Amino acid sequence: MKRIFFFISIAMLGVIYYSAGRPMEIADRVMIHAIGIDPEGSGFRVTMQVFSPTSGGSETAIDPSQPNVSIVGGSGRNVAEAINDCETHLGGRVFIGQNKLIVFGRSIDMTRKNELLGFFLSSSEAYLNTDCAMSSGTAAELLSVPMMSGGITSEKLAMMISSECERGRCAKCSLMQLLESSEEENGSVLMPEFSLMTKPKGGSADSSGEEGSAPEKLPESSRVILNKCAVLREGRFAGELSGSEAGLAAAINGSGTNVFADAEYNGQRLGCTLHITDRDITAFRENGELIIRAKLTAAPADEQFFPDSREREGHNRAALEKLTAEANELADKLGDSGGAEILGTERILRRHFPSLLRKHGAEALTDMIRFEIVFG
Repeated sequence: MKRIFFFISIAMLGVIYYSAGRPMEIADRVMIHAIGIDPEGSGFRVTMQVFSPTSGGSETAIDPSQPNVSIVGGSGRNVAEAINDCETHLGGRVFIGQNKLIVFGRSIDMTRKNELLGFFLSSSEAYLNTDCAMSSGTAAELLSVPMMSGGITSEKLAMMISSECERGRCAKCSLMQLLESSEEENGSVLMPEFSLMTKPKGGSADSSGEEGSAPEKLPESSRVILNKCAVLREGRFAGELSGSEAGLAAAINGSGTNVFADAEYNGQRLGCTLHITDRDITAFRENGELIIRAKLTAAPADEQFFPDSREREGHNRAALEKLTAEANELADKLGDSGGAEILGTERILRRHFPSLLRKHGAEALTDMIRFEIVFG
């Protein structure tokens, strides 16, 4: 009898030890689809899109006609505390391994990188290639777009970024790129910027209301658009580039592979996407200037119908000439506004002029830089 009791006790202790020590199953955790971050007082407000098994579309893992997410928010002195606050409302541990997107409100201050990004660096679940984007208003209002049939979910937002980048009309920004820019002396980075266009109830299809309404004041019809990229310089919002300009900048600095050209040939105007097949960057000193020469080889990424090959070649040539002119205009524009780092100048200086960079620093050399860009 004592021997049976002894074995039963050992078995129960083993079960208790195993249950207490085993890691939490993914199925027992709350799946996060998107994370939005806004400043709130001296701290931060985090808004999450959470997979909700009680939502209308929960009978299947993916139901395009029904919402599968709910919204939860929390506040804290840093992002980690704000996420812990979200967990208290959710009643469970969050899992960010399936997170598609991190959205920042336009008024975010990236110089507080430890409070802002420390959670993602310390988490073994976070991926450094996660897409990052900006909202023209707040992250909370973007992620709180009504999740009804035809609404925008985080997965669709990420797909919008990928689609526009494939067309050459956007620049991707990953968590890794954001971290790298924060470590540079004059760090600048491009970030896709979503805008919320609203139509008042009863308004015409072509009318649009005020951009960036608060979530609780959203009208019945809301539309998310992506046609610009925000410029972050030294951790703060510093302006915007159009989608095509952002695609050009990404192609020049090597982070993008496609560009968009709207060219005219023989009286016919046609927009087309070109794929960058080769980049040749050289740099040299001339008459007190640091010349950065970039030659980019590009070919049409999609087939266009032309009556004959000469017309096709003529239009491609016109597109390359248009891209060359636009790229040099963009380089001059960024140089005049102090945003040349978007084109990867510090990396180029580090490679070609390391001694000058060590002696003067990237910011001091910016006024000496001149780009010569050719698409061929």
